[in-house]
Amino acid sequence: MAKKKIKIERELVLEAALFALAVTAVSTLYRNNILLTSVMVAGWMVAIKFWHRKEDIHLFLIAAIAGAFAEVIAIKFGAWKYANPTVLGVPIWLPLLWGSAVIFIKRVAETFTRLVK
Repeated sequence: MAKKKIKIERELVLEAALFALAVTAVSTLYRNNILLTSVMVAGWMVAIKFWHRKEDIHLFLIAAIAGAFAEVIAIKFGAWKYANPTVLGVPIWLPLLWGSAVIFIKRVAETFTRLVK
């Protein structure tokens, strides 16, 4: 039981580190949409190869599309704006961020659920 708990805690640390890496990438690279998009695509490809299941791909795509759509609507109504937009008022990397954020939340919730069992 203790080994299982340690493994789960390590997963949480890894998930937190990946979250911090994504936040750092967006915070430091947002001025260069191509570079940030490349970093996000590379990160997603590594993550999908090692950590994600088939249903995660579906969830990622739904979140990427729905999140970006909601952002476009909000921007068109003047709710906010991005510093370096590329398409319809949003940066090209934003759908990738939406998809990644939803997968992150799902994974952390699943990991916490296993930890408290």
